[in-house]
Amino acid sequence: MTYPRNDNPIYADDPNAIPKLEAKIARLEAQRNRIIEVNAGFRKHRIDLLKIAPADWNSRLEPLNLNPDEIEYIKGSVRVIRFGRGYAPFHITNLTSNIKRQRKRLSGLRKRLDGLKLPAFAT
Repeated sequence: MTYPRNDNPIYADDPNAIPKLEAKIARLEAQRNRIIEVNAGFRKHRIDLLKIAPADWNSRLEPLNLNPDEIEYIKGSVRVIRFGRGYAPFHITNLTSNIKRQRKRLSGLRKRLDGLKLPAFAT
């Protein structure tokens, strides 16, 4: 799975900050759900890449319907952090923390925006 660089930061004074944050939260939640789904597939099919010869990895990963980016990321994590059962647990933990942080930020922006609304004057 490819993680995008933060080339487009969301500034609090941006008039579109709330929709942008909502979209970001939705993207992070989809990413987290996909990682959970992939890890469930690893458990269901009893796949542990540390116990399989690298030449057989592609054939064992076929039932999981992974896209090429996900396959390369998982293969890389096997080589680097020696975790062969899908995404390492810290990925879900980090995503969940980021989602929580972004939701808190969104809530703060909404409260700030509600505080800026001026009362309507009777004419």
